[in-house]
Amino acid sequence: MASVDSRKAAELDGKSVKAYYFWGRAALQLGQYGEAFSVLRRLTSSLTDKRLIDEDLERSRGHLLDESEEEEAKMEAHEGDRLLRG
Repeated sequence: MASVDSRKAAELDGKSVKAYYFWGRAALQLGQYGEAFSVLRRLTSSLTDKRLIDEDLERSRGHLLDESEEEEAKMEAHEGDRLLRG
């Protein structure tokens, strides 16, 4: 029944990696190799898109670090001004 439940979950949420994974694993354990291959192949093709997400995450992280460094430099400048004024 895990295969049926996972299939239904994947049909309800076509982007659910977890549902496709469990569907493929259940099909494999039931000896439904064609179905398992098809489902797991769909899953791996969606994981290829994950690289694009990872690239976007890394870009976002880079921008956040740049902003953080910029903010830190402003704080240091402000502290320097405060010390000069006494």
